[in-house]
Amino acid sequence: MNIINNINAFYRFIYDINSTVTLIPALCISISQNASLNQFIYVFFSVTLLIYHFQVGNQITETSIQEDKINKPFRPIASEIISKYEGYYHFYLSLILYLIISYLLNIIQETILWIFISYLLNFTWLGKDGIIKNILLFPGTYCLISSTLTIINGRTSLTYYKKEILLTCLYFNLNIFIQDLKDHKGDLKSNRKTLSIRYGFDKVRKVLIINPIICIILHALEIFLYPMQRYINNYLYFALTSFCLIIIILKLYGTTFIKHNGMISYKFLCLYMCILFLSLPKIS
Repeated sequence: MNIINNINAFYRFIYDINSTVTLIPALCISISQNASLNQFIYVFFSVTLLIYHFQVGNQITETSIQEDKINKPFRPIASEIISKYEGYYHFYLSLILYLIISYLLNIIQETILWIFISYLLNFTWLGKDGIIKNILLFPGTYCLISSTLTIINGRTSLTYYKKEILLTCLYFNLNIFIQDLKDHKGDLKSNRKTLSIRYGFDKVRKVLIINPIICIILHALEIFLYPMQRYINNYLYFALTSFCLIIIILKLYGTTFIKHNGMISYKFLCLYMCILFLSLPKIS
């Protein structure tokens, strides 16, 4: 076992494109809740372990390795920085560390739920069904928000803003189907059942425009009918979220929606998620 290669692999497992929809948004929650330096560090380590465990599990099966060689050849196992068997060492190490840290931070409930969701997504047929996979990411998103808020404000504070947390999960998961378009070629090779594979790439990308439009309407209703005290101004929140969603709409509707445009849409989806998390009301 090469130590340098495994350290490199550890870095690549954590700082993957998926970290932009987990670690950065979680840190945005910390900012919105005026977290102390210690709380900020606790959030950073807990979410890092969340990413680490999920990413290893997502990359150690033979199917995922073949898929990554097409969609994400830079990943550590697909690029042969480490072997699949060394990946299993990372898997069990991440599981043990994640459970220990979660117990100490009083977020063991969310951790066990996330580990279960990760298992379903990475090691069962459910992960191959794009629709079911994206539905399972709804409670996964809830785990991320709930655990971060618990570290900062305590578990009892969650009861005050359950609606806002669920609404934030809904906004994000209505648009998460975009990632299936980005990974369309690799999904075809691994026989995944995503919307674009089932019903046709061009048809699905144009139908999915409905989701960001729905979100813009809901954001408008939220601002004017149910304004909240946010870290950023309500109208700025509406302007920023609408901007991200409009870019996604334009990219989805464009006649040349190739992989590059798919990645642009995904990056704006990540930015959209950061704005949502930064705009969660302060729990007192």
